[in-house]
Amino acid sequence: MSQAKGRVGRLFGTFQNRLIKEMRLRKIKDYEEANRFLEKEYIAYHNKKFAHLEGIESVYKPLPEGINLDFIFCKKYTRKVNFDNTIKFEGQIIQLPPTQYRLSFAKCIVEVCLLEDERIYIFYQGKLIHTTKLSKNNKIYKSKKRIEKFLNQREYHLCGV
Repeated sequence: MSQAKGRVGRLFGTFQNRLIKEMRLRKIKDYEEANRFLEKEYIAYHNKKFAHLEGIESVYKPLPEGINLDFIFCKKYTRKVNFDNTIKFEGQIIQLPPTQYRLSFAKCIVEVCLLEDERIYIFYQGKLIHTTKLSKNNKIYKSKKRIEKFLNQREYHLCGV
């Protein structure tokens, strides 16, 4: 971090020292002339002299195929499936239908993913087994959302800082 501060400090030193001298030599007196000088001459000169582009490669990597960001940026919960193949989530009973993996998930632990738009995805051992949506009149979820909204509006200050 301190190295970056040093580089920024040197950069500003260069701007305050060299740039001002260059502008005086060209008798630049107003913002319009200064901006024209920066755009047409100085930025190209500065980049040519100080930029180190060789050996730099982009760290951008495209999202791998098959990755769904909805399943990453969601709230995740675990539930144990009841004997009647249901789970209780936010006060709502969700029936899990038989799948190609299992006829019944009784006593299994499943992962419940709740998305911002109230869609629910249920996974068993990393495989999607059911999708549904929260009931529009789910009182427990609405109450939690109100509390969350209230807490997000507050400003918190650390004592002694």
